[in-house]
Amino acid sequence: YLWRLREMHYSNLIMDLVMIIKEIPKTFVWYASYGSNMEMKRFLCYIEGGLVAGMQEACEGSRDKTRPTEVKWRAVPYRMFFGRNATKTWGPGGVAFLDLYRSRMHRAHIRLYKISLQQFNDVLRQENTRTHVMTSPLFGLTDLNYIVRNNHGYKFVKALKKGWYRTVLYLGKEQKLPVLTFTCSPLKMEAFRSNKLPICGPSKAYKDIIMKALVEERNLTQNQALNYIRDCYKKPLRGSIFSHYCPCCFW
Repeated sequence: YLWRLREMHYSNLIMDLVMIIKEIPKTFVWYASYGSNMEMKRFLCYIEGGLVAGMQEACEGSRDKTRPTEVKWRAVPYRMFFGRNATKTWGPGGVAFLDLYRSRMHRAHIRLYKISLQQFNDVLRQENTRTHVMTSPLFGLTDLNYIVRNNHGYKFVKALKKGWYRTVLYLGKEQKLPVLTFTCSPLKMEAFRSNKLPICGPSKAYKDIIMKALVEERNLTQNQALNYIRDCYKKPLRGSIFSHYCPCCFW
């Protein structure tokens, strides 16, 4: 009798998991890009596969290669900065990260792409590692519902064993849909604040693609875009990693 109860319990868990996996492609979110992914063609490499000028490695793309159904620009009260000093994709130079906490002193330009939660998971994996096998969602419906219901700022993705963008950050809502991005872990953020990890200017190719997005698609002037990028790596990070998170007054 106990064995049958246990069997029924496991069977119900499997059925629930199957239902959740089926719902993920139907659940839509806004992915908020703030670095090179602000440029549409570069972001589509994560959806359709391939690479753009300046990249040294091609992307494999997502399981669902449907393009974003909507695209928007916004500015959010977060600090964007360039950290590390080299990447496989862009070569020598820093890459973009977003602070985990809001700041009244800063505004980060972000481009929103309306994609499925499944596609968000595929982008998240590609940003971090090629070796992880997706047997279950990295950031599933349970995670999404938790951070939205509790206004919780972020969730570190433990399933990813390596990578620089393993923290999913919840920024609020747009048209009643969650706005998500990813950045470095809280520990790495503290390392950037204490200069244990370097804040470093971007490579020319990385800077150029961000400039292209800000000037040609965000409609900033060349000087506005250049000053924004310079501020992101010339100004030190300030404040404590343990600052208060508040998702109110999103934009």
